[in-house]
Amino acid sequence: MMKAFYPLANQNARIVNVSSMVSQSSMFGFKPKWGNPIAKELHSVNIDLTLERLEELATRFVSDCKANENEKSGWPQTAYGVSKLLVNGITRVYAKQARTDGKGILVNCCCPGYVKTDMSSHSENATKVPVQGAETSVWLSLLPPGLSGPQGTYVADC
Repeated sequence: MMKAFYPLANQNARIVNVSSMVSQSSMFGFKPKWGNPIAKELHSVNIDLTLERLEELATRFVSDCKANENEKSGWPQTAYGVSKLLVNGITRVYAKQARTDGKGILVNCCCPGYVKTDMSSHSENATKVPVQGAETSVWLSLLPPGLSGPQGTYVADC
């Protein structure tokens, strides 16, 4: 989606990817924890993550899962969590691109929190209704023109 839509973004556009709190807990699912180079690569803002490298990691995760080698390779045990880690990564990649484009585009991702939806089976433990879960996404999408940030950030209001 980002490959298709980013080139269409107008001056001062706002791109908001929906992540999850599971992305954060999945970081601790890597084995051996933070010593895992993939975990470091997906988490560290200092590493020069590229779209090509992110695609390599996603392809590797899928092939490791198909071969039933994902645990042996050190991946977290939740495909959903890994997918949201990749969302966070692609957000950083395109935010970096936006900084160099000079069009005022802001690219961020956010966690809506634990929302009572079909996905959460309308759990009684969910702390938000959908309109509350959308607040952070809407706030990020309506940031006024001329701001330099937040940029490439994971924002959560859980």
